Amino acid sequence: MLAPVKKLVRKQAVPAWHNLFLAMLPTIVTHARLAFRHLRPEAREDAIAECVANALVAFARLVQLGKVDLAYPTVLARYAVAQVNDGRKVGAV
Repeated sequence: MLAPVKKLVRKQAVPAWHNLFLAMLPTIVTHARLAFRHLRPEAREDAIAECVANALVAFARLVQLGKVDLAYPTVLARYAVAQVNDGRKVGAV
């Protein structure tokens, strides 16, 4: 006889810095929209999403290094736009 398997329910812990990044997100998206306004709509949305991902990774790294006080939304956005313009994708091989 097989015993029923209990499902483990785990709560996803939200990192402490999550709300800080969410507060910066509108500024990052606005900067990315302006930077990629020359692209077609589909390519523009892809570039904006890639900018948000890139800014999130950069912000998470600053948090990891204990340098949250150096994270400004405009600087993160400019860095992310430069990374996307250079063809660098988050998680790409």
